[in-house]
Amino acid sequence: MRHKYGRVVSKDKKIYHDSWCPYAKNIKSDNKWQTSNFRELRKQGYKPCSFCQRPPGIAYYYRTIEKLDCMFDKFSNSICVKTSIGFWKAVYGKEDRLWRLYHMNSFGRDHFDPDLNPKELVKGRFHRQKDVAPQESFESILNYILAHDKNKRIIQEDYRKLPKSSKQDRKYYYAAKNRKKRHDINKVFKLFDKIKMEGESIHNGRNDENLHAEKGGKTKGSQRI
Repeated sequence: MRHKYGRVVSKDKKIYHDSWCPYAKNIKSDNKWQTSNFRELRKQGYKPCSFCQRPPGIAYYYRTIEKLDCMFDKFSNSICVKTSIGFWKAVYGKEDRLWRLYHMNSFGRDHFDPDLNPKELVKGRFHRQKDVAPQESFESILNYILAHDKNKRIIQEDYRKLPKSSKQDRKYYYAAKNRKKRHDINKVFKLFDKIKMEGESIHNGRNDENLHAEKGGKTKGSQRI
């Protein structure tokens, strides 16, 4: 993660950077110090680097260093992340400096297509991920995305293997259980509808055969007269 080595602070400019930031490397040794206390920096009036602490730089880090399939979208001021089973958009609010998460629709028009690249997928339709409150850091958003997709893969195999240790885990587990139950019920109803349609088709076929036989009998009878 970006902050595993803490933040590098410029004393005279009162700006803080991530340790990997190219601008942090230009700060002279007698003018910098390191800390991991992000909240304290903000309280003391230190400002974030306009590159590494903002969406363009964060996207650059995860794309080049962490090798994450992501991109910065300047039109929505967001970082878009593509995973094996979904596409996400983390929008950064310039006013409140909070991240809000959006998920690409998984069905309907403009749904997620794993064969498309992020530049093409970003043109699709998204919905707000309401179970994720606005976050101060992109890392929190990314942790949710990774956990969400991990659980999705578990559900595809067997939802009963989902973890139930935390309140959020249990909430996700019961939601998956209810979805599976609804899916099974719909499957039964579809099977009944199929059987009903096949029965009606057979019944109609027999009626057609009887009608044809009756017409044939009348024709033969008229010939004998």
